[in-house]
Amino acid sequence: MTPILRDLHWLPIPARLEFKILLLTYKCLHNQGPSYLHELLKFPNPSRILGSSMQSLLLKSYRPNTLYYGERSFAFAAPKLWNSIPEHIKSASSLTTFKTALKTYLFRRHFRDE
Repeated sequence: MTPILRDLHWLPIPARLEFKILLLTYKCLHNQGPSYLHELLKFPNPSRILGSSMQSLLLKSYRPNTLYYGERSFAFAAPKLWNSIPEHIKSASSLTTFKTALKTYLFRRHFRDE
């Protein structure tokens, strides 16, 4: 099945989940996402954030109360994933650019070893 995914340029399910979480995170950081998700993100000290650096900042993470299910929550997964992607993706100037760069990054990361 993997060669089919590669040929169609489709992300495998775990990478697709990462893509969706990171897409929502990007939207929240640019005031395009749902406010209830934006409220779950923890930001560094606001006085240290410059306007243009908002999208590339490292989000604060927290320790989930429960080991397994807590790690699946948006509040835990979003900062963890956001802080793991390269700077050039985080600082994308538009949603379209972000989606293209992110999908390429996740695709290459997943299919690199095959």
